[in-house]
Order: sequence, then structure tokens, then C-alpha cells
Amino acid sequence: MICNYHTHTYRCKHALGDVDDYIEAAIELKADCLGISDHTPLPDNRWLGIRMHMDELQAYSDSIDTAKLRYHDQIHILKGMECDWAPEYAEFYKTELLEKYKFDYLIGASHCFPFDGEWEMSFDITTPEQIMAYANFYADAIASEIFSFMAHPDVFCAQYEWDEAAVKGAIMILETAEHYNIPLEINGYGFRKPKSKLKSETRTGYPYSKFWEVAANYDIKVFCNSDAHLPNDVISGIAEASALARQFNLQQVVLD
Repeated sequence: MICNYHTHTYRCKHALGDVDDYIEAAIELKADCLGISDHTPLPDNRWLGIRMHMDELQAYSDSIDTAKLRYHDQIHILKGMECDWAPEYAEFYKTELLEKYKFDYLIGASHCFPFDGEWEMSFDITTPEQIMAYANFYADAIASEIFSFMAHPDVFCAQYEWDEAAVKGAIMILETAEHYNIPLEINGYGFRKPKSKLKSETRTGYPYSKFWEVAANYDIKVFCNSDAHLPNDVISGIAEASALARQFNLQQVVLD
């Protein structure tokens, strides 16, 4: 099966195309299922530069519901959201998104994390202390049990030279995912991004093979997704992500 559950639209302000554009591209590329999962709006409209306003939530939900009916005989469509974790939003994710709007699934994510009283970008981590703060925060998101799977857990490796602190952070995330039986994502977007140039190597910032090598020691499941921001990329990177999963004998799963 060819499935992608990580798909953005123009509403996040850093992607192009709307729901139908991605669905039609997925059909053309012979995909079996597609989940639309733009960045969720937040009740206090925090971080509006990379997400829709709360006023757009109803129209976004309706557009996917309409598309489900229009394309039901061509492809399986699921309605999702990518949700940045913060404990204060847990009730909103459960009662509004899952119960009121009937989203099929939510993706957990931590694009930023609290550190020394500020929000730091998870893609820009450079110190062991930041790694542990990120890993603890990410583990809290897993433990909430709100999310069907967790997005790109290894982004903390993007600008960081792999060391004992990185291993410790990876273990914290993986042990928590195993305990709560929450799958992790191997994110294909990283294969399309510029490589990270570190002292010891030039490589993809994420997915990072050393993280997934550690993951091979745990009983976890993985989703292999595109993280599409353009309709033409609706299944891009999935083959590479799947190959990485097979390399480390990780169980790949799909949503019902």
C-alpha cells in the first residue's frame, strides 16, 4: 500500500495547494490512502506565522469532509491535524478536534520546546542540555496518549553531532513510545531538504540513521510519511523512509 498521513495545505502559510490538489496528485500517483494533516490552529492563536487562524478551522474541516464524499471511490481520505504539543492544549485537542470536529487522527509534534524560560526550535539544538529538555517534552507528548503517532522524533539531530547525550535523548523518546505503544514517524521531508554540514559528516538532518539504529532495540512501530508541502510531493520520500525502516527491521504500520 502507498499511504501518506502527513500533508499540509496553503493554510499553514509555508505550503502550496488545497485539499483537492493533494488528493488529485495522490490519485495520479496511484496512492491508496491520503491523510490531510495541516498544522492545527490553537485556541489562543499562538504561533500564527506557521498555522491557520482559529476562524479557519471549520472551513478546513468541511473541505476534507466534502472531499471524502467526492473522491470516496478513488482513494481513502482521512481527516487529520498536526498538533504542536503543550499541556495547556490537551483538552482542546481531545474535546474540540477529536470529539466536536470528528478528526480521524491527530499527529503529535514538537517543532519547539521550552528551555530556560523561552521556546527554542527543535531543529536548531546544539547542546546536551537542550537535547534532554526536548526529549523530556517530546516524551510528555507521547504520554498524553492523544496522538495516533508522533512526527519526526529525530529532528533534534539536525544540527547536532551524535554523542552520548544524543543517545540518551533517543532512548528516552524510544522507551516512552514503546511503553505507551505510540508509533513514531520516519519523515520523508528531510530527504528533500538541504543536508546538514557538521564537523564529522554531511548528512540529512533527519531522518538520521543513528537514531533509528537505536530504535531497532525497541518494540516500536513506525509510519513512513512524506510531510508534503507541495502537491507534487504527496508521496515523495516515503520510499526512502520505508527503506530506512527495513534497514533496521522496524515494523511499518498504516491507519485504518
